[in-house]
Amino acid sequence: MNNEIQTSIIMITYNKFDRLKLSLESINRLQNVDHLEIVIVNDGSTDKTGELLYSFSQCAKLPTHVITSNNGGRSVARNIGIENSRGSLLIFIDDDMLLSPYFVFHHVQAHRQYQNLVVHGQIKDFPYLKLLPDPSIGVLIDGRPLPPSFKDTLLVSSMFQDDSIDLYIKKYSKTAKFERDIQRLYAATKEEDNQFRWIGFTGGNVSVRKKDIFAAGLFDISMGKLWGCEDLEMGYRLAQHNVRFAYVDKAINYHMSHFRKNYAHEHKQMLSYFYQKHKSNRIKLLSDYFEHPESTLEDWMVWNLKKG
Repeated sequence: MNNEIQTSIIMITYNKFDRLKLSLESINRLQNVDHLEIVIVNDGSTDKTGELLYSFSQCAKLPTHVITSNNGGRSVARNIGIENSRGSLLIFIDDDMLLSPYFVFHHVQAHRQYQNLVVHGQIKDFPYLKLLPDPSIGVLIDGRPLPPSFKDTLLVSSMFQDDSIDLYIKKYSKTAKFERDIQRLYAATKEEDNQFRWIGFTGGNVSVRKKDIFAAGLFDISMGKLWGCEDLEMGYRLAQHNVRFAYVDKAINYHMSHFRKNYAHEHKQMLSYFYQKHKSNRIKLLSDYFEHPESTLEDWMVWNLKKG
């Protein structure tokens, strides 16, 4: 591919060795990736992540830059990745995502149309993996063995060598509720209607021009180490700079679901900080959406329109 847009994938990682090793396998399967670099920020991991990343950087098929930071949290790590990237286009992924072979190609193609665009790529989940600390070993989070009937839900590195990963994806990937809601919200609004579409700036699969990130002011490091909302908050600020927001379903990746302790409490705290910073009714009403599983983002949009 004659890719005229220099692109950087930015991944931050912290103590996710067992999923990270599989994510890196998928990066090595990327196709049509001229002018692409991989920037990985190891945010103070204490497991075997450092050794894994060193080994990967030595044999990766793409230029790979590994940076170690001192566990400053997601915003700090992402900003370090941005500041050490060479690309004019940035694609953010998490350390528990499997990338489809043409993932980068479809992000780049979308950005050829507009200079000021945010692309939310499609995210699917492997929900069964939430039960497993290591997706490749049949031991549950409580230490019990995986029931024999679920043995084929294991995800192992060898699948990437013979392309059986594609059969695994077809059989086990599902679309989570939040992703379905984003799809429906984008279908109901226009690209330039960024008063609602900023909700699609989710750090697991999103791309944006570096100039727009700097114009918005980088990620908010005051959000610290608690989980959640640092990506939505960035999306909200990007929306203030009149970027367009597009949904590109072919730019797809797959989330290796995992157990997260205290995530709901931390997310609520971060959502409160988000609201206090911007005092927007749209942010305040997000609490109702996240706390009521039966609600949708279309409901959230209607609630906002009713309140003017």
